[in-house]
Amino acid sequence: MANSYNGLIRCCYRIIYPIYIRLRYLFISSSEGTQIALWSQDKLLVIRNSYRSGLHLPGGHVKSGEDIALNALKELDQECGIRLKVENLSSPTQVCQSKFRVDITDFVFCAYSLDQLAPQIDNREVIFAEFMTPHQIHQHPESLDACLIWALKNPPDEVSKQS
Repeated sequence: MANSYNGLIRCCYRIIYPIYIRLRYLFISSSEGTQIALWSQDKLLVIRNSYRSGLHLPGGHVKSGEDIALNALKELDQECGIRLKVENLSSPTQVCQSKFRVDITDFVFCAYSLDQLAPQIDNREVIFAEFMTPHQIHQHPESLDACLIWALKNPPDEVSKQS
């Protein structure tokens, strides 16, 4: 029963997401979001959503007035079941891109965990979450959006790994 229900939810995501993108194209000229580049043992956490192709960093849309660091942590918890504290996050880097004629500004936070983390997904919105090496990620060239490229070019340094 749960698998049928999850399949129905995934189907709804696949139907609604393209409609949302088209409406956004008509009515919205800019958008802000947050993403987290979470590294553990030289691997980066990536997810795959049920409604869009490719691998992505965990994250989501920021509502007006919402704290970006808290939003990033909320999205990481909702999508992967991983809880971090604000103190674990780096200062955000702005990554700007344009998709479907909408200017998108993502605030990308970096974090590093010495612990072995095991993502927990709901199989509805997120259907895959795993820590992967940069080499493994590069095996999926369709996945390389601006934020993921930034994260791969900016792995944590040795100092941040110790904290």
